[in-house]
Formats: sequence, C-alpha cells, structure tokens
Amino acid sequence: MEIQCSHGRFHEYICFQSDVLSVYEKFPKNTLSLVQSDNNTDSVVYTSENFQPYSESFSDHYKFVGPSVFSKVLPNKTKDRPLVYISMGTVINDKPDFYKNCISALKGTDTDVIISCGNARDKNSLGELPENIKVYPYVDQLDILSKPDAFITHCGMNSVSESLYMATPMVFYPQTGEQYAVARRAKEIGAGVMLEDDSVESIKKAVQTILNDKNYAKAAENCSKDFRSCPGTAGAAEFIENAPNKSNGYDFLKEVNKESRKFNIIYWIIAAILIVLFGIFVSWKFTWIIGILAGTLSYPIGKAVQKKIYKSMAEKRKK
Repeated sequence: MEIQCSHGRFHEYICFQSDVLSVYEKFPKNTLSLVQSDNNTDSVVYTSENFQPYSESFSDHYKFVGPSVFSKVLPNKTKDRPLVYISMGTVINDKPDFYKNCISALKGTDTDVIISCGNARDKNSLGELPENIKVYPYVDQLDILSKPDAFITHCGMNSVSESLYMATPMVFYPQTGEQYAVARRAKEIGAGVMLEDDSVESIKKAVQTILNDKNYAKAAENCSKDFRSCPGTAGAAEFIENAPNKSNGYDFLKEVNKESRKFNIIYWIIAAILIVLFGIFVSWKFTWIIGILAGTLSYPIGKAVQKKIYKSMAEKRKK
C-alpha cells in the first residue's frame, strides 16, 4: 500500500489545509494525482465534516478525523479577568507595527495580553510594555489557547484548528489566500470576527466585540465539542489499515456535473433556435448579436444554475 499526501478539492473554498492524506491501493497514476483529490480514493481529512465546506459532496472514501491536535489539555477559561492571546504564526510573523498597534489598543485595559512574536522580532524593539501585556518569542500554544477569551490570529489552518479545539473565539487577520478561506469558514460558524484593518481602533473594537458577545465563545465551544467527537488519529489509522474502504458508490460531484451538462445542452439548443428564428423573422445579418449575447450570458447563467442544482441535490441527500 502506497500512502501519499494530497491537497484537497476546490469549490469556492479549499479543502482545508494540505491536511488531506490520500491512501492509494496502487501507485498513483501520475504526479498531478498527488495534488488532486477525488471521490474514489480513500482520503483522511484532518478536520470535522461540519467544519469542512461542501462536505456533502465528499464520498464515503473520505474520513473526517478532526484536527491533528496532540494534547490532553481541556479548555479552562476560569480566571480573574479576560485574557487575549496574539500570534501571527511562524512564517509571516515579522509584524512590529501590528504588534505595537495591538499593545496600544489593549494597554491599560482590564485585560491580560500575551503576544508570541517569534524570533524574527526582538521583543525589546516593541518598546516599554504595559503591566498587562507580556511578549514572548514562543509559547506552548495549545496550553495557552486553553485559557484566553480571544485570539488574534493570522488564520493558519493549524492555529484556527487549535483555537477551536480549545474553544477560543478569534479575531481574524489573514495574510494569504488560504488563510482568508480558513477565516471565512470560521466566521461562518460564528466563532470570530474579521479585523477591518490593523489600526488601533479596529483592533480594540474587534477584541471588545468578542469579549462582550458570548455567542462567539459559544460557537467556538460547540466547534470544540465537534472536533473532540471525531475519531482522531486512531480512526485515521484504522481507516488506512482497512484501505481500500467500501463506499455506497454515490459520487455527488459527478451527479452535479451530469445535471449541469444537461442544462448546457438545453441552453445552447435554445440559443440556436433563437438565432434561427431571429434570422428568419428579423435579419440573418445580425444573428451574430444573439450568438455573442448567448456566449456572454452562458457563464453567469450556468454558474447560477449549477449552484441551484448543487443546493437542491445537497438538500435531498440530507433527508
């Protein structure tokens, strides 16, 4: 059995993280197959089915095992006053102006703050720190995330997964396309707010929104329970050992594409009829106008119809 890593599919979202492990009964056909996923290949997905967008389109060959978080620490939000944790991850973390704005926004408040800034930035370069703010190059993030009431994050998949695993709502400050996709999904489940910009006022407003509205903490808590209910590494190992796994044979995306192709055929038949009728009753000289109009409208109309087909089929599958 050959085990290869594979990135997930694209709809309007990415399949979260490169944390998709595809299990091949035989060697993959080509290099491209290593960065693609399909509904016929056994694949382990390191998030929950509820958190994965469009999860209804995934066949039984996908096993959602939850985030690869290795910690027995449980969320514990009991403390004398709110705690805010700030980290920009390990890659794009040289953000001195952003850290300084966070310090300005939260200094003197009835809130404790921990900033993990990495080795790219000497904490002394951030100036004299208020009593309520501590800065470290690195921290035990899972341990820290079990405690805070808000986490200002760059929205890397690991950071968001760990934050939700520890029931901590977030202020989203994504830096890349993948991080925007992850932030958007976490926002959709109600577990945080998007930072409007990196100004002092926006940071202060976003943090206060999280601290004052307990619905964000509740959404993060619900997601934590969902993540912890997943089978985890033991479930992933069992799934891999039993590969190839059985499936009900239903390929959701294949069925959606089949219905979409039917619509496209009907669309162009109607367009052709309109061109002929226009030529017969008006003028053959200007039939090209109908052709250009039909071609221009084919994409937005086709996309809208495909979304409608997808939604309809998804609702039927849930019943």
